[in-house]
Amino acid sequence: MSKLYSRTNFLHCSILLLHFFAWSGIQNLRVRASSAYESTINNDETTSSTTTRTKDTKDNNLEPTTTTSNNDIIYTYYEKIDMLNRTTGMSDEEDSDLLNFWKETWKAAGYMPIILTAEDIMISFQRHDDDDGGQTTTTTKSKYFTKDRYDSITSRLNNLNQDDFSRILFRRWIAMATVDGGWFSDYDNFPLRRRRRHQSYFSSPPPNQIAQAGKLHLQEQLPNDGKMTLHDILSPTLASGSGKEWLDTLENMLDDAEKHCQRAAEYRHRHDDNDGRENYGSHNINCFWTDSLGIHSLRTNNNHNQDIPAPKTSRQVAVPFDKDDPVSFNDPKLCSSKNFRNKWTVHFGGEILQRGKYIPSPKDRLPKHRLKLARSWLDQWHILCDDNKTDSMK
Repeated sequence: MSKLYSRTNFLHCSILLLHFFAWSGIQNLRVRASSAYESTINNDETTSSTTTRTKDTKDNNLEPTTTTSNNDIIYTYYEKIDMLNRTTGMSDEEDSDLLNFWKETWKAAGYMPIILTAEDIMISFQRHDDDDGGQTTTTTKSKYFTKDRYDSITSRLNNLNQDDFSRILFRRWIAMATVDGGWFSDYDNFPLRRRRRHQSYFSSPPPNQIAQAGKLHLQEQLPNDGKMTLHDILSPTLASGSGKEWLDTLENMLDDAEKHCQRAAEYRHRHDDNDGRENYGSHNINCFWTDSLGIHSLRTNNNHNQDIPAPKTSRQVAVPFDKDDPVSFNDPKLCSSKNFRNKWTVHFGGEILQRGKYIPSPKDRLPKHRLKLARSWLDQWHILCDDNKTDSMK
């Protein structure tokens, strides 16, 4: 049993290290969370000229309210981390610049990009007194995501006592469930192709959401009939699902995280000298666990027990600075290589910068250089590949 646990622990550690490099250029693996969630940057205007949006209390909380728009909504999530706990090396201004570039690229591709924040979550679950008195309501769009369910999830997540970065990875699932699901993209993940007129960008299209009577209506189905789907293997770099699927998957990941953290605590309690500095027999530890590790665990368990639900996966996200990269080799023929021809987006994550074979400069491997690399790479991609006839979306 001990050997089996060690092998499993080794696998989890290997995945953990890969995932960690996605955001950190330093060797501080265990950063203690110490600050409450902060207010985040405002969204600037991201809608087309045919769509207006009503303001709630901030520009972050905006919805289409008037005439129809052909734009599909794509969400991302951002929370500001205290500078002392931030592992990307990026300033607030650099974060803001990267978010704005994410919005620019998705809007140019024909989509309505929306940045969700911690404040959006809080506003959605604020209690409001009804005019009749006595009764209270919430403004969340999801009929499944009740205030009691939100409170339970928040309490469970806090009890894991994670570092800021790991906690935010789970909170983006809360945000997506709050808006009743849809398409999600990391804000360092960008569309490869501009959508053609009357054609969805995705070969399995995201919802073409239009405003009617102040509410969003889905014209087209999400991939896999709205089942939770990760389009970057085990990571929600690009993900889709109904609100219920985002919520159910989050709760399944929390179940798995609690089991992992308890096993880790018991293991450390047996093998470490307990000098009273940490209570290894409980969850009162800094438990490092991410949503990608949780997805891996759910899918592994699902292979052994079909009753354990796990998200579907696909490979629709391209990797820059690697084999067959048309930009790195300045070769338009590679636009139709298998690593790029059917891909929807390209991801400039920290892990990719760490392992990329053709990064322009060693210093560019740090996460703070993602914007510079993405801007340059995408400019060259559109020159090489936009007019390539083999670059089909079908």
